[in-house]
Amino acid sequence: MRSRQSKNTLNVRKTNMTPPESRDSTPARTLKPNVEDEEEMDLKNDLMKMIDTIKEETRKSLKK
Repeated sequence: MRSRQSKNTLNVRKTNMTPPESRDSTPARTLKPNVEDEEEMDLKNDLMKMIDTIKEETRKSLKK
């Protein structure tokens, strides 16, 4: 009976072994996005437009 109790206490103690620094490792975002973020968003928008165009062209070619 005692061996089970000791195993349980060991398990409880090991549950939160992560150091505090790594728990909240996500940096806070700034209020104003920097230039790289704006460029990245522009690239994403351009890519989405290209994908939509390819989809439309594929649909049109399949209908023919």
